[in-house]
Amino acid sequence: MEKTSDTRQIRCPKCKEFYEFFIGPPRACPDCMAKREAQIEHVRKLIRGNRGITVMELQRQTGVPTSFIMKMLEDGEVEKFSENVSFNGKIL
Repeated sequence: MEKTSDTRQIRCPKCKEFYEFFIGPPRACPDCMAKREAQIEHVRKLIRGNRGITVMELQRQTGVPTSFIMKMLEDGEVEKFSENVSFNGKIL
């Protein structure tokens, strides 16, 4: 890949590998971003198919940390599908 003035090499905050960064705020390398998107999709599928599922059950079934699941819900990356997700007995 040819470097231009718009690119720079930075270290991924997740896996610590270097990658070519282009524009915008750096989030993670392409491999870590793909893994993140796969985790989000896995959580989405479980929420859609399991009314009343808890965040802890999502974590058990997906292996995705509860803190990341909560952040996905808060940021709107995973839809709550009305009353499908609960945490500590409260519907999110």
